Amino acid sequence: MKMVKKVLIVGGIVLVLGLCTEILVRKRMDLMDVVVVNKKVTQRHLLEENDLTTIKTSRHLVPDDAILDKESLVGQYIKMEHTLLKNQIIRNDNIETLSEAIDAPHLLLFEDQRVYALKKDVVGTAGATLQTGSYVDIAVQVKKEDEYGVIIENVRVVGVKDRQGVDVEVGKVPHVILLAIDTQDINALLKAEDEGKVMLLPRNLKHDS
Repeated sequence: MKMVKKVLIVGGIVLVLGLCTEILVRKRMDLMDVVVVNKKVTQRHLLEENDLTTIKTSRHLVPDDAILDKESLVGQYIKMEHTLLKNQIIRNDNIETLSEAIDAPHLLLFEDQRVYALKKDVVGTAGATLQTGSYVDIAVQVKKEDEYGVIIENVRVVGVKDRQGVDVEVGKVPHVILLAIDTQDINALLKAEDEGKVMLLPRNLKHDS
C-alpha cells in the first residue's frame, strides 16, 4: 500500500515537473502564428489561398519583414529568381504585386499567348483611349487603298507604355501598345504589318464576355 502511494506521489511530481518544463519552454520560445507556404512555389507563381497555411514558431525566429496577414498575400506574385520551400516564412522581398512586376504584361497572358508590341505609328490616335484590360479588333489597311479589313477580333491589351516602359495614363498617346496574341495568330499579324498599315479598333473598354 505504501509502495503504491509512493509511486503515485512520484508520478504526480514527475507530471507537475513535466508541465512546468513545457510551460517554461513555451514561454522562452514565445510561440506565435506565422503564415507559410504549404508547398514549394517558384518564381512568378500567383499566390492563392490554398497555397498558404499557418504554423506556430518561435517569435525569435520570425524576421522583421515577415508577412503575417494571409489575406494580403493572396493575389501576389513570387518575384523573379525567388523560390519558397514548404513551410517557409514569406518576406516582403519575396513577393510583388502585378503593378510592381517588370514583366507584368507576360503575367497577364493566357495559355498559348504571346506579347506582341505595336508602336505608336501603328496605333495612331486609338492608343489614347486604351488601357490595360481594354479589348481591340486588329485591322489592316492595304497600302494605297482606303479600305481595311479586320483580321483578329477581341484582342486584349496587356500594356500601354511610354518610351521608358512606364504605364501611360488614359488620354495620353503611348509609345507602344502590348497585345496578348494567340500563338496561332502571330503569323497573320506579322504578314499584315508587312503588307499594309495595321490599325487598332477599340471595342468596349472592358470586355466581359
